[in-house]
Amino acid sequence: MIAQSGTSKFLKALKENKELGADNGLIGQFGVRLYSAFLVADKVSVSTKSPRSDKQYIWEAVADSSSYVIKEVIDPEKMLRRGTQITLHGYRPDGKYEFSEPTRVSGLMKNYSQFVSFLIYTWQEKSRSVEVEEEEVKEGEEEKPEGEKKKKKNNVTEKYWDWELGNETKPIRMRNSKELEKEENQEFYKKTFNEFLDPLAHTHFTTE
Repeated sequence: MIAQSGTSKFLKALKENKELGADNGLIGQFGVRLYSAFLVADKVSVSTKSPRSDKQYIWEAVADSSSYVIKEVIDPEKMLRRGTQITLHGYRPDGKYEFSEPTRVSGLMKNYSQFVSFLIYTWQEKSRSVEVEEEEVKEGEEEKPEGEKKKKKNNVTEKYWDWELGNETKPIRMRNSKELEKEENQEFYKKTFNEFLDPLAHTHFTTE
């Protein structure tokens, strides 16, 4: 597949339309990045919904086809409040899904999407400590009425799923360099280049 990015054209049209307002937070080559998902997935689904509309649409395509499908989402359980949800579908005979593991996805997000201007969440399995009441029964003791039974409280570990923010660092490229603190520049350098030491020096410039 060959994908053509329409980000630059979209930005131009957005800038011309003053009523919508320009958003310079977009990054080019979106089409190329979207189709790169087929490197690890047999099928890709992109569901998106505007907060200004009650309708939601989904784009779907399979790796071995040159066509795609766009349709309206009707199922209430699949409706988003707003935003975009990308789902990668795949099947591997060996059962190994490296790029679907939560830790792997989080690592990729932190490396390549840490400083984008919009928030990205991943569906992660988490654990928490929950306090539960259990009946305290002593050996040889007669069974007491329900209201007189002694109960003890224990903490148990509970598994649950929830959305987790993956790119908590704000993009410094969208901010005025005069407003940036020294620590923010150092953090950007370390996370971008996987360094542990602070940079010797830094400078800001704008280019097209």
